[in-house]
Amino acid sequence: MNPHSVRSQYNQRPPRTGSLPPSSRPMNIHKPSDPILLNKPSKETNDVPLKSKDVNIPTRPIASNSRIRRDSGYRKDMYLAFVHNALQQKLKGASEPFDELVSQFDSRKLGTDDGATISQLRSWISALSHVVSQLEPAHSTLVDAILGIPWTLLDAAFVKSYISFIGMLVSARPEYLVPVLTRTAQGLTHQSGFKSLLTNIPESSTNPLTRGTVYDRHHSLLQHLLSLIPTLPSSLQPLLIRNFPHKRLPKSSQVTFIRNLLRIADYCPSLSDKIIGTIVERAIQIDVEIQIDLDELEEFQAENNAEVIDMDPFENPVDAPDDDDEDSEGEDGEDETGFSDISSDAGESTGDVQDVTEQPPDVAHISSMAQKLDAILKLLLQHFEEIRLPRPPTPPEGSRTPSGMPGFLPPEERHEIRVRQFYTLLSIFDSTIIKTLKSRYTQFLLFWFTSLDPQFVDLFEGLLVSKALVEEAQPAIIRVAAASYIGSFVSRSTCVDQQSARQVVHYLCLFLGDYARSIPPGTQINPAQHGVFYAVAQSLFLIFCFRWRDFHVGDAKDDLEFELGFEQSFGDSKPKAWISDLDVVQQIVHSQLNPLKFCSVNVVKQFARVANKTGFLYVHPILEMNKRMEYSTLQSRQAVSTKRTAVVNAQALSTTDLNTFFPFDPFHLPLSRSYIEPIYREWQSVELQGSDDEDEYDDEADDDEEADQDEDEDDARTETEGIHIRRASPGSKDDVDEGLGRSFEGMSISPVRPPWPTSSF
Repeated sequence: MNPHSVRSQYNQRPPRTGSLPPSSRPMNIHKPSDPILLNKPSKETNDVPLKSKDVNIPTRPIASNSRIRRDSGYRKDMYLAFVHNALQQKLKGASEPFDELVSQFDSRKLGTDDGATISQLRSWISALSHVVSQLEPAHSTLVDAILGIPWTLLDAAFVKSYISFIGMLVSARPEYLVPVLTRTAQGLTHQSGFKSLLTNIPESSTNPLTRGTVYDRHHSLLQHLLSLIPTLPSSLQPLLIRNFPHKRLPKSSQVTFIRNLLRIADYCPSLSDKIIGTIVERAIQIDVEIQIDLDELEEFQAENNAEVIDMDPFENPVDAPDDDDEDSEGEDGEDETGFSDISSDAGESTGDVQDVTEQPPDVAHISSMAQKLDAILKLLLQHFEEIRLPRPPTPPEGSRTPSGMPGFLPPEERHEIRVRQFYTLLSIFDSTIIKTLKSRYTQFLLFWFTSLDPQFVDLFEGLLVSKALVEEAQPAIIRVAAASYIGSFVSRSTCVDQQSARQVVHYLCLFLGDYARSIPPGTQINPAQHGVFYAVAQSLFLIFCFRWRDFHVGDAKDDLEFELGFEQSFGDSKPKAWISDLDVVQQIVHSQLNPLKFCSVNVVKQFARVANKTGFLYVHPILEMNKRMEYSTLQSRQAVSTKRTAVVNAQALSTTDLNTFFPFDPFHLPLSRSYIEPIYREWQSVELQGSDDEDEYDDEADDDEEADQDEDEDDARTETEGIHIRRASPGSKDDVDEGLGRSFEGMSISPVRPPWPTSSF
């Protein structure tokens, strides 16, 4: 072809106006299943007609902004008209258009050839947003279908439209609030159905959707609803409790839901107290099942290569396989509340106590429960610490924290929140923790929280002193437990200063002195009637072992001599001076109540050593006399042991539990231990070096104790009629050579003699 030709056919241009012929128009991207497109009327064209000779010449279509807006508005009007008609027809009894509308929200068809696209769903949601007031009870199936779509897994534009629609729905129709909150509470759990829901959903980006993003969207919805409905917390709280995972579920389930609960507590302060209480209650349920020394757990984990790894489930993609390394654990031996079915009837039916006592603990189960408890306590401590330490205003992109916004609050508001949280924990302690004698670690939440403010230390000690010494109407078991908490807290917490320790000792000594003087001379002592006295005396002995330096009123030179190993002898012309409150100790140890006989043998032994080394008191003659008296008492008890009743046995078991109850024994949970260690007083930091004379005495005492304990065990088997009180084996001579550390670093599993003769009940 010659471009320079003068022929007319090479000099003609096609016109620039006109529409494309049907064969050359772009393909319709909408699916034929859309009822809007199926019912859409044909549109007459206004394009300029072409001449016959130019019909087959293709032209380029022009899509102006006005035309796009016009088409978009027309599409919205069509969706709205269809929705309005479907709702009206449903009320008149014609359900076909309504059923077709409901089918658009079928999550099983989402992303398939027969289902709606995400763009179409967004159009339907937009149309429904204009008619939410028309959604009558007859349209509940449509609302259920909308609530059932996996909206948190779709793109950000749809999520925004969905949250806006739900807000308008519950504002116009409050009856749908509970179904919305029910779905939302379920969405905060560690769901296992994410992978199946994602099967037909197209990927909207190259980055995989994480669980954290999904939970963020649920929280965005909750926060939006809270801004619209101030009374929402009263409806949300029972739903959150109902969806709390069972304690048998894996650690990932516990961690996921608790993290979401703590985040709700941040932006919904009215639920904070109840949320904290619910989490602590679950921690206690798990805590009471950890009744073996965690050293055994460490050995078990080492043998089974069970390394404790702190994984973040929020960073996992939603389509990742669920953690199935922790099964839900069987229900063998469990009642519906989840506690072990411990009954004395089992032992009585066979008459063989040994069969009950020799059953090894389920170490694998206890290890799993310990890991769950460790993770829960760490989350709570992190949550509390975020109030104490403000975070940077703009956290690094992509980082996640268990909680929400406290880091942005001014110091005054953070202090108010901290005080409120402390009173919440104090209330939980008063109502639940102090009544749970088998709890080993949950109480450390309050132990840590008191370190935030000296006022908290004073308030906690005040509560304990009041319950143990003042409130005589309290049950004896609560008063004894409170006394045990006093001794353990003052001994172990580094936040209890000298003044506070002396103040507590003042009240303890005042109570002991008044109590001892109230007993008339010559009264026959029934130890069961004086349990509070012995518990308070035991706490005083324990505090003295740890804090004797704070009760010495001598000069610094005397203390330095003790630290270097120079001991005080009772023949010195210059004895050590002690605070006057401790004068009552000498009175009570020589009184007819004889607390050295009925307190924990371990505490008594350590108190005797420390008191002797520091020149405070020499009580070894009293201990020797008690041993001789105990031997004769054991012989007399054997003659009447067969007459014990089941009620007496239960009382004996409970008193033994109290005698071995030291609430703040060393903390061994690996993940949360870092919060406790800086404020925890280890025995090695305060113990004194032993002497040869005392070691010789201890060797003889342990030999006598071993013989006495064998007799105690034989007698206990007979008395308990099937319930054997398990005791640890007494220490060897090598153990004694290790000084005081062995027994005080594992107080709750130390050898113990009965707190008082069970025949006295």
